[in-house]
Amino acid sequence: MKNNNYNANDYDFSFESLAELKFCISCGAEITFDYNGHLYGIGKLTETTYYIGSCSQNGEPEPGDDLFSSDIEEILDYSIGGKKLRERLDDIEIVERTL
Repeated sequence: MKNNNYNANDYDFSFESLAELKFCISCGAEITFDYNGHLYGIGKLTETTYYIGSCSQNGEPEPGDDLFSSDIEEILDYSIGGKKLRERLDDIEIVERTL
């Protein structure tokens, strides 16, 4: 008999490539990730506006260094710990991603 018990901790939310991350963002995915104990969120506000910024431990946005842009490349250039997000894919842990 198949075990139907699902444990979200067993799922790997990480991205295989930068292209996969870009595709998910463009489709409207909401992504929460951790870098050095600090949470960040990425999402799509409107058909042409994306955002990235800090989150509280419960995932709610925190005011501060948020970036709003119509260009996904600009979102990927967001600075995290002195490096662009696109350069940190191996350094971050994806906590949640939805579509």
